Amino acid sequence: MVSAPTAVDAHSIRSFSGNTEAFWLSDCDAYALSRASERLGCAIEDIRSAKYLDRSELARLADVGFAALLKGPDNLRATLVDLVKQRGRSGTRRVFGVFFNLMEGKMGQAMPAVRRVLREVILENFVINPGDMLLGKLCSERRFHSLQSAADQTGVHPTKVASVLTAAGLMARDIEGKFTQIEAKRAEAMLRRLSSAVLTRDALKFLGLPWRHLMSLQNAEVISPINPACGGQYMYCRHELSSLRDAMCQNGHDIGLERAGLVPIYKAANQSVCGVAEVVKLLISGRLKKVGLAHGVPSFDAIRVDPAEVFEALPRYDAVAKAMTRDDLLKQFGVCGATVAFLLREGCFDEFRARCPKSRKIRSYVTKTSVDQFSHEYVSLRNLAREQQVSGRVLSYRLKNTEILELPVPSNCRGRFFRRSDVLALLGAPKPESLRKDRRTN
Repeated sequence: MVSAPTAVDAHSIRSFSGNTEAFWLSDCDAYALSRASERLGCAIEDIRSAKYLDRSELARLADVGFAALLKGPDNLRATLVDLVKQRGRSGTRRVFGVFFNLMEGKMGQAMPAVRRVLREVILENFVINPGDMLLGKLCSERRFHSLQSAADQTGVHPTKVASVLTAAGLMARDIEGKFTQIEAKRAEAMLRRLSSAVLTRDALKFLGLPWRHLMSLQNAEVISPINPACGGQYMYCRHELSSLRDAMCQNGHDIGLERAGLVPIYKAANQSVCGVAEVVKLLISGRLKKVGLAHGVPSFDAIRVDPAEVFEALPRYDAVAKAMTRDDLLKQFGVCGATVAFLLREGCFDEFRARCPKSRKIRSYVTKTSVDQFSHEYVSLRNLAREQQVSGRVLSYRLKNTEILELPVPSNCRGRFFRRSDVLALLGAPKPESLRKDRRTN
């Protein structure tokens, strides 16, 4: 009994008679097209071998595969990508089965267009090492890394590589808990840092500084570890450490045993009332010219700087000249220190800390803008008494039985504040300075 012709056979018959429309595989051999359709159908229905299939089953699979080929290369690509999504990226033979075996052999050479589409899908979804042969062509560029290939490239244990890349968001786990593949371009910089990674103890020896100073540089973002979220043994890039050391010693010269008023970095930081990281930033920027190296050794402990030059190079904090101290607030409102501290805690003023140009110490300052805004809304009892030209006791008595809202302050604080709009509505506007009488002349 003769079986009915398949869709591939019908297409071949039409091509022989010249009745076919333009087809992207029209230059392919009919036998190769038939075999490719059968094997693609096997791959779509996840049949691992076509050796023991009967003719009717092969004909059905050929129709399935030819339907995917008939609609063009884009449809074939979409079909192959769907197979990757369904079966994962465990391997090309596991996903594409006998279709990959066919395209890898001589039969694939007769269908270069199909082979090219399959090769592009594999390169976009699977880990292929540079130098490997894939469907008759040499792979020159890596697109994906596996965990093992990344570990081999960096020389770091796979567990450590997995923790670093996972924390950096470059690798994740699939539903089964297995690590997914890594995009080579995205992870290139991180893998380069890992290939020259050193542990914290080695970084301390390389830079020649104690652990607390390394942590201060790390907190100031002068240097960044490869694994900042590890919470334990940090790893640093040796090339970055070398660049940092060279930048710190760029203006250094051998001073031998001579001091010449130069001190170590930590002493200069203490005398200038700043952090070690601020001095290091000045060294990196090249703003410090008087830099010496004890015995000519390029290390952190051997660097000597001038503390006076360090202080002159630090920011001048121009905002300090336009700000007020806590003592100025005491005189401004006529209240005690506890009241000022309460107002600062409540956020009534914009407070910041800066270095005093005279004492070189870190002090607290309050912006004048915030003080003016507060004075526009609230007025202290002392200032209100001066504006109304009465004593504070008389003014307190006049405000005692009124419903004017008072700014709540703790009982242990000396000083009262009222809303200016409510007080002026009750007492009236204060007299101008030119009309005020001097009580000393009465």
